[in-house]
Amino acid sequence: MKTNVKRLALTAMLLTGASIASAEQNSQSVGDFPGYGETAYFHEDATYAEGAELTATDFVGDNHVGDSHVGDLPLEPALAGEYQAASHVLPEPIGDGLKTLAQPFDGQLPQALTSLRPLSGDRAKTSCETLSDSDCDGNGLPTNLMSRLIGRLEGSDYWASSEALLWFTPNRSMPALITTSDPATLPVLPEGGPNSVETVFGDDINGEPSGGIRLDFGKKMTENLSVGGRFWWLGNNDDSYFGSDDGSNMSIGRPYFNTDIGANDALLVAFQPTDLSGNDPHFSGSVAGRSQLKLWAAEGYAKLNLASIDNCKIDLIGGYTHFSINDMLSIESQTLDENTARLRRYSDYFENDNEFNGGQIGFQFALKRGRWSASSLTKIHLGNMNQRVQIAGSSSDQTFPAPATNASNGMLAMGNQGNYERDTFSFAPEANIKIGYAVRDNVNFTLGYSFIYFDNVSLVGDVIDTSLDPLFLNTSVSGSNPAFKFDDSSLWVQGIDFGLTIEI
Repeated sequence: MKTNVKRLALTAMLLTGASIASAEQNSQSVGDFPGYGETAYFHEDATYAEGAELTATDFVGDNHVGDSHVGDLPLEPALAGEYQAASHVLPEPIGDGLKTLAQPFDGQLPQALTSLRPLSGDRAKTSCETLSDSDCDGNGLPTNLMSRLIGRLEGSDYWASSEALLWFTPNRSMPALITTSDPATLPVLPEGGPNSVETVFGDDINGEPSGGIRLDFGKKMTENLSVGGRFWWLGNNDDSYFGSDDGSNMSIGRPYFNTDIGANDALLVAFQPTDLSGNDPHFSGSVAGRSQLKLWAAEGYAKLNLASIDNCKIDLIGGYTHFSINDMLSIESQTLDENTARLRRYSDYFENDNEFNGGQIGFQFALKRGRWSASSLTKIHLGNMNQRVQIAGSSSDQTFPAPATNASNGMLAMGNQGNYERDTFSFAPEANIKIGYAVRDNVNFTLGYSFIYFDNVSLVGDVIDTSLDPLFLNTSVSGSNPAFKFDDSSLWVQGIDFGLTIEI
């Protein structure tokens, strides 16, 4: 019996020695997690002391060593006499997934277990000392860039939107400025007839689609009051014509009303008679005409919330508006008399500037349903339209080899030349509707339609007088025609908007 007891005691001592030897051989073993050295951290209160003594209240195995948290489930406190036996219990095998997490990674903890590793006070200060509290997570670690950006955007009081515009303008009424007809026939109005007279520039200046941009930005001052600014610009709307001939393919002319004979007439640019051997005039030449329309606007406004019901909101908008509408026309021609070598040049220039300054008032309605939104903006701009008109012309007359003689008259710019200005009351109603889809809470893509009508606008077609006395051509003497007078017209633009709105 004593022999058996001795053998059991010897066996227990051998087992104890084998367990200690195994622990010393793999010195990076703590609890059930291999792969951690003496510098491993498990909790901000964790301590590691080699050979720490256990008390009757300490947890062992998969649980606590002193105040250290190692495992997941605490064991029931053991009696003091049972600790010796417990120290010989081999840990349960660990799953492959957990072993992978527990492997050392260049002497640092793997990223997946970073949350288990506390930062010292100095390190936390270094990581976040240049950032605000909102830029750090609960462990004192800086968040990634996207999270920081989104965090700043959400709940912000600022907004900004950018829209690409595809807007259309109507055809602009203007007198016939360049005509063509069949060879050996006069390009004199009216159109059609046996001579196939056609207006190739003027009459109706074609309105074309123009690209542009609209920017809107602002800040929410209080729960119900916001202030903002708006700017839009539309690309130049151009129409042009260029023609050159010796009269063999077509006749080209610049039409006008001849006050001397009281009938329609034309300044011949290109014309070839049927019989070239006679004394009939034979002209060769060229003509170029260009019309250009430019528009832009700037606004400053305040927005007051009138009602918010569920997902609907109604705002009252009021503020200041500036519109700029510029209409320009230039036309130049030269005619060479093939029989006499006489060369005549004519240049005419018209520019109408309209500057609107006034107030605006209107309403904005917005509706949201999930990620989708719809809005409408209706307002009217009321104020002063300052109209300025500039008319200038010149001409030259030369018979080779003699030098050219220059004159201050053009063809359509003669006694009416000068700078003119006046102020008149104007209004401009505006409407915009759009739908949007939010890819994030603070990022919204929109598609919309806009319409603006401008009243009391001075356009080039309103100030051109095609009545003239041909006796004053190529001179600096002006008759009573062409004359100048202000006349009002109207203009509208409409089109599609593609936008992106971001709260920043």
